[in-house]
Amino acid sequence: MFVGLIFFIITGGHLVIKFFNESFNQTDGATALIGDKGLLILFAIIAFIMTLISTVLGTNCIKSDFESTSINQILSFPIRRVEYIASRIFGSWIIAFFCFLFSILFTAILISSSSSTNLISLNIIFALATSSLNMLSIITIACILSLYVPKLFAFILTFILRYLITGSNAAFDSLGASSGQEAIGFGRIFTGFFHFLFPRLGSMDSLTNIILTGKSVDFSNLVFLGHYLVTYLLLFAFLCFLINKKDI
Repeated sequence: MFVGLIFFIITGGHLVIKFFNESFNQTDGATALIGDKGLLILFAIIAFIMTLISTVLGTNCIKSDFESTSINQILSFPIRRVEYIASRIFGSWIIAFFCFLFSILFTAILISSSSSTNLISLNIIFALATSSLNMLSIITIACILSLYVPKLFAFILTFILRYLITGSNAAFDSLGASSGQEAIGFGRIFTGFFHFLFPRLGSMDSLTNIILTGKSVDFSNLVFLGHYLVTYLLLFAFLCFLINKKDI
């Protein structure tokens, strides 16, 4: 269903851009501009759909083994639990990544053909890489939630949590250097919890947009990556801890 929706959006966007190009007889510069904007819009829409797909994969990748009671058979083999968890999480991520990759490359090819400009570049590959890291975090968060609540609730909670984290990242990034001068209140503590204890999904989104638009990436755009790596490893370690504590 999701794959069909992605291709419907890609094809529809291509037809809309082609209609504008042919109807208004634009110059090469204007045509190229529409091609660039079309790619940005479709990239954002596809990334949103991939968030949905990542959430679905995350809520199912380990929960389904518990529901089918196949978890006992799987762990009866000479495999450590951390290896089992990693294979499920990263296997789901690889599936989502290749779906994302194919969708974006297909989009770039279609828009390039209608706008007479080559949109397939290293920026697209780098943007895919940074955006896919958020997909990995979302899969892991969804997997953790699915261990204790039904899949539907895990799906909804993951989606809510994703945008709570993004909103908290935007709130703290907007404060900048003046953040230390702001009064500490419940709102700051609440947003700070999501900003500092989870991978910074909003900051990764911002980095993706910078790369995708061809802007220069400087050190200030990358300082959060260390925090992102550490918090994701802690998130994965927490998932391993929860699995080890469950009765199997």
